[in-house]
Amino acid sequence: MTAPVIQTTNDESENWTVSFAMPSKYNIDNLPKPANDEFTLKKFNQV
Repeated sequence: MTAPVIQTTNDESENWTVSFAMPSKYNIDNLPKPANDEFTLKKFNQV
């Protein structure tokens, strides 16, 4: 993996959220679209 990765889970479930922080040269429009409906792309404000 080339991007920073953030993993979180809910203690009450076995579900995980894995987030990839992409460099600023990418935006939601030029990232590859997920082939699986269980994956989503979301934009967050920079911190």
